[in-house]
Amino acid sequence: LTIEFIAAQEVDVNHSDRGDNCGICGPDDRTPAVNENFARLMPVGCSATIYNEASCFVTAGHCLTNATVLHFNVPASSGNCATNQPAVADQFPVTSYDGVNAGVGADYGAMTSGTNSEGQTAYERYGTYIPLANSVPGSGNIDITGFGVDDECTRSQTLQYHSGPISSLDSASLSYEVDVTYGNSGSSIIYNNTIIGVVTHCSYGC
Repeated sequence: LTIEFIAAQEVDVNHSDRGDNCGICGPDDRTPAVNENFARLMPVGCSATIYNEASCFVTAGHCLTNATVLHFNVPASSGNCATNQPAVADQFPVTSYDGVNAGVGADYGAMTSGTNSEGQTAYERYGTYIPLANSVPGSGNIDITGFGVDDECTRSQTLQYHSGPISSLDSASLSYEVDVTYGNSGSSIIYNNTIIGVVTHCSYGC
């Protein structure tokens, strides 16, 4: 498994540290989403995606050092941007992980997960996953869904979606025009309903 592609962020997701809208190009065009393929990785505040029936997840490598629980069906955050937990049955422990955190093009990881309070795996509970791709396109539109922070506090670190075109591809990284920011680290980059990479870093401003 080599998921080494780029686009937005650092691990610190405190709302006050969003800075100059790193990863947001012009207006923030993300929209709220409901999709049980995607989880919020806590307490680090990153994003992750289930990619097989064994309830394994992919994320960014820099998210792994503080990864203990996966949240699905995340509720709105509070008016001060503080996150709120979903129902206990929508929480799954991280049981093991492995990955690399060595900068752009080398920042990826995978995790195994345990069962929830009902004794279910994530796949048993939700019955869905997004598989890994066999190749990476050099052009076309991609989709990114994840738990980035937001100036609209009730949306901050809740599930949001945006899509846009691939800008460039080299041997180690992928760039694109999609709104992502702090907290989207680990969000899967989806092309043709398969995972071609994960969000890891961003260019500042646009």
